[in-house]
Amino acid sequence: LFFSAYKLFGLNSFLFHVLTFSIFLLLILSIYKLLNQLFKSQKQALIGAFLYATSPIHYMSLSWISTTSYILGPLFSSLSFLFFLHFLEKKQTRNYILSFVLFSFGVASSEFVLVLPIIFSIYCYLFKKFAYIKYIMPFFFVDFVYALLRFIIFSLPFSGDF
Repeated sequence: LFFSAYKLFGLNSFLFHVLTFSIFLLLILSIYKLLNQLFKSQKQALIGAFLYATSPIHYMSLSWISTTSYILGPLFSSLSFLFFLHFLEKKQTRNYILSFVLFSFGVASSEFVLVLPIIFSIYCYLFKKFAYIKYIMPFFFVDFVYALLRFIIFSLPFSGDF
């Protein structure tokens, strides 16, 4: 993201912030769509998206350009979950593939996205969609490969000295 933004904007920090706020607006819209899909209520979705958008937790990720991943991760998570819900409803392979690709982008941008397969599993369990548990396995496989690469193959060097 930063390499592409640098190629587009140079060192113009204002445009970097415009990009971050644009991503944040997409995130708020995706949160609204996701909540609308879950609750089937525009009013509840609007309230939820408003509360999310005005939460003071976003102060750091909107003011520091280097923390844009804290916006990208939730964006990819919410979009992946939204397309997974569409897949459960419409049984279209396209929605499943989009969900998986967005999940993969999310893992590449933020480690917080790794919990999404657990959320999918809980959703399928709560709404008795047990037949779809098998579709969550590739998501867990990405988690497994990430953990293998992160903690075993490319582990951080540990030492007692700081």
